[in-house]
Amino acid sequence: MIKRMDKEILAKYHQGRLIVRKYHQGRLYYVLSWLKTATQQAIFGAFGDDGKAVINATNAYLNGIAASDRDKATALAWFINEDPMMVCSLGLEPQGVTMPIRVAYTSGDCIFKTTLKPASGITYGAKLIATAYNQPEMSIFGSRTSNDTNTFLLQIMSQQWRTQSFGGWTLYGSASLNTIYVAEFSYKGIWVNGSKIASGNYTPTSAMSDIWLGVNNSGGSPHGAYFIGGYDQFYRKDENGNITNLLLPIKRNNTMELVDVYTGTLATRTGTWQEKFYLPDGTPWTPSTP
Repeated sequence: MIKRMDKEILAKYHQGRLIVRKYHQGRLYYVLSWLKTATQQAIFGAFGDDGKAVINATNAYLNGIAASDRDKATALAWFINEDPMMVCSLGLEPQGVTMPIRVAYTSGDCIFKTTLKPASGITYGAKLIATAYNQPEMSIFGSRTSNDTNTFLLQIMSQQWRTQSFGGWTLYGSASLNTIYVAEFSYKGIWVNGSKIASGNYTPTSAMSDIWLGVNNSGGSPHGAYFIGGYDQFYRKDENGNITNLLLPIKRNNTMELVDVYTGTLATRTGTWQEKFYLPDGTPWTPSTP
């Protein structure tokens, strides 16, 4: 006979979701959650009284994905249960909670090498914060096979966004330090926080190299000045605007990596990336201490 308890007494996975059996006031009931008990405890430890709202928002987010693709939701939940602070990279907006972002941070000497390539009609985006300038220019992400042709790269230079992919080096808009941006780039243009700031019309004439973050990939060698700052997300959109690859920072063996949460593929890391948190206004944030 199972005694009445107020705490969880049984948990297991069913179709990618955690089934938690609890007793309350002598009655048995079930709670469906994507998050393990230890994950929820870690979130409460980091967010204090806001933890419940963060957990609820995370479950709602995963339910939204599962409505059209349960496998994607299950894969993402798996990584969140491995690293609970990944919830900071989901873009959640829990009611009454100011959510920070969690970034993989480089002081200008690190690279994440993806296996993703530029192509016509494909858009790549990054949620990021730059904290210092490294020489006049620094790379956000990019791929390059020659100096004047077959480039796919986005940079910051002289407090502006910069690319060579539209036929020559050109500056667009403004790019401030210690500001969180969502910057998207394709051969058709540049979008910053949802607004288009540049237009282009280019088609590569030969196969392109894989895209790197932190510096441009020039045929397998670093090119340009390294990025100083942090990445919260990196993603690929297809021609219809659907996100097909979502790379998020994950803390594994006390080391910050970048993982595609849809495919399980880790980007190749060089250097030691740091874990940092920032509020929406760019102010550094520190998790609570339980």
